[in-house]
Amino acid sequence: MTDQTIEELRSLLTWERAQRGRLQAELQLRNCALDTASTHFMIVDISQPTWTIVYVNRAVCERHGYGVLELLGQSPLILVRTETSQAALASLAAAISRGTSVSVEVEGRCKDQTTFSLGIAVTPIKSADCGFSHCVCVGADITARLAEMQETRPYGNRATPRAEAGVSRSACGRHCA
Repeated sequence: MTDQTIEELRSLLTWERAQRGRLQAELQLRNCALDTASTHFMIVDISQPTWTIVYVNRAVCERHGYGVLELLGQSPLILVRTETSQAALASLAAAISRGTSVSVEVEGRCKDQTTFSLGIAVTPIKSADCGFSHCVCVGADITARLAEMQETRPYGNRATPRAEAGVSRSACGRHCA
């Protein structure tokens, strides 16, 4: 090897180290930002028949009562009360198989087996080979919001008292909108 070649290799190595340092700093900043957020954030490997958690932020761990290492490699179903969330989970699986995003409400399950209402949006991530190997799950505890909605709308998602009584707007002499 010539002295010029050696110098070029040293220069390239120095550049690569600088790039690696910059990328590590960017990754550390992203992880710090995600762990600071109160929003639940999780990345799931969907390339195998049994999906596994590959990243989970502090908010998910704190709300569910787990540590990060307890959740990595686990099925995300550990965080959901599957008995009461079958329809939402079926909808989620169908959307993932189509490669489309979906938002669902499920009953979240904590390590101590207590439950809460959990709203999540799941988006498949396209991999370099144009397939889907992972998905991003962003969510939040929506228990308080649902309770507030129940208080401000005493009939919840049900119809108004008039409709529940079988009285339509047109029966009262008004036009239906």
